[in-house]
This record gives sequence, C-alpha cells and structure tokens, in this order.
Amino acid sequence: MKLELNTDICPIININTYGGTFSVSDRSEGLDYEVDESKGLSNEEKEYYSDHCTDFDFDRYMNDLARMGIKYIWSFFDDIKHIVKVKLNEDYIKVYSPRYYNFETDYMYFEIDIEESEIEKIKNNVLEISDEFFTWAEKYKSRDGFISYMPHYKDEWIKAIDGKDIERAIAMYFTYILESNEDMWVDDWMTIYQENFVEYVFGNSSIEEYMEDERCLQILDKVCA
Repeated sequence: MKLELNTDICPIININTYGGTFSVSDRSEGLDYEVDESKGLSNEEKEYYSDHCTDFDFDRYMNDLARMGIKYIWSFFDDIKHIVKVKLNEDYIKVYSPRYYNFETDYMYFEIDIEESEIEKIKNNVLEISDEFFTWAEKYKSRDGFISYMPHYKDEWIKAIDGKDIERAIAMYFTYILESNEDMWVDDWMTIYQENFVEYVFGNSSIEEYMEDERCLQILDKVCA
C-alpha cells in the first residue's frame, strides 16, 4: 500500500525556512556582510546588491531541500526496520509552503510503500502498549490556540488505522518511536537525522545558487575572487 506522509505530521526532519535553520535571510547574512565590507566594490555596486540581490528561485530552493532531505528520512526507516518494514519512494518530491506563517510552516511530502501485514503489526504494537502510547498522544489534544487533527484517542486511532485516516495513525506511531528513542536525538530540539541533514545542506549548497539576478552573481564573483 502506498501512503503519502509529510514532515508536519511525521517530523523526522524539517525544512522550515521561516526563522529556522534554512531561512534565506539567515543563510545570506554572511554574503551581505562580505559585500558590505569589501573594499573592491563601488558604492553603486553595494547599493545594487542591497536592493536586488535578495530575489532568488524559492521554489527550486525548497525542492532541493526536499531532494537532499529524503535520504535522512530513509535513514530513519532503515533504523527501525527491526520494528516495522517500510519502503520509501526516493523519487517522490513535493513541498508545501503556506501563504502566511501564522499557524503553519514549510514541510515536505514523502511516499512510503508498506505491506498490510506491517500495518497490522503497527496496530498490534500500539495496542500492546496502549496506556503508554495514548498517554504520550495526549500532547495532540486540541487546546486554546491549537486545533488537533491527529487521532489521539484510542477509539479514533483504531478507526484511523483501519482506514479512516491511516496516514495520520501511522505517522503518529513513527513519531512515537522517534520521540521515545533517546539515541535518535542530539539534544531536546534536534534529531540526529536533522543534524545530518543540516550539515549536508550547508556543505553542499550555497544560497547564491538560487539567485536570479545575473548582475548580483557578477558582484559576488568579484567579492569572492
């Protein structure tokens, strides 16, 4: 069975660009500083860079983040193959960015292929640790300022995994495994998958790749020569 999950309901990694690790303004701070301080640029060039060089191909940037991130999602599923076996479609790349960041942030979709027998195994595993799992799931209850769409009560979770909302039910199980395994965390805020993902992105891409203005690239070439 093919299922579409995403990093909003199954946060193995995140690709948040709004005030997060992959924020465009944060990643370009070093470039701004370098340009401002360079004695090799005229005032006109500095002004042009400041006015025009924040424009770049955001869609390509987001898709590239997803393309680089998929390997770290696969790493998680490889680490839990002794619990449940999942195949990941590494060619399935889709991203979402909200129009406004009031209540949502960026996330990526990914597609898994899972056998019916493995879904049944997930259901049995949850029922075996029912008290622990659904105590943990209380964090997904709706409260002031937060509306939950996750099946956090036992009866609704069973209905969900039986077909009503199977993606969210399974995503909750994967998230439970992730959050319950200390070895999967660098600290309270970052998974090992996110840490490796961030290191890879910063080591293999630079924000100027996505700039659309040819003159800005020429200015950068002059600065970095």
